[in-house]
Amino acid sequence: MFTDLDEAAGQLAAAGADVIDFGCTAGSMACPAERLLPRLEQAGGKPALSTAGAILDALNTLGVSRIAMATPYTDATNEKEKSFLENHGIEVVAMAGLGLNGTPEGIQRMSLVPPAEVYAHARAVDRDDAEAVLICCTDFATADVLAPLEAELGKPVISSNSAGLWAALRKAGINDPIEGYGRLLAGC
Repeated sequence: MFTDLDEAAGQLAAAGADVIDFGCTAGSMACPAERLLPRLEQAGGKPALSTAGAILDALNTLGVSRIAMATPYTDATNEKEKSFLENHGIEVVAMAGLGLNGTPEGIQRMSLVPPAEVYAHARAVDRDDAEAVLICCTDFATADVLAPLEAELGKPVISSNSAGLWAALRKAGINDPIEGYGRLLAGC
């Protein structure tokens, strides 16, 4: 994906984007921000952010330092994400993946996991000692599960997509609360 950054950033800028978000959780956790973001900003001429950075900012804003993490990924990818988060002061007290990024067919299935299955997966990974639940992967359908999960669990639930949207809006100067998609987008 790094190879295609210049072209993609240029296309987004040409389309009128005010902010460019590198919308891949695993990819942005693997590629150092100091390498990724300047390249995006130079190629697109717009402010840039990454999903990884947005997640860290969201967790910090919510005052969260211990999470349970639900993903569609394999154990190997989950371990890399756990390491990234823990290197940034976030303790991962529980995590579970669906093993979908191990094959091309599985990768294609990530966006097709029904929200009810995402909900059940995230609910199952939660632990009492987790201050929040993080649902990773921008290709995972999470919008409709965030608020209901928060209501059931009594704690913040964020996803790669909610964190990315929240961070992009803030970077564009938009601070309006968005109700129905969890505490983060509602303004905490």
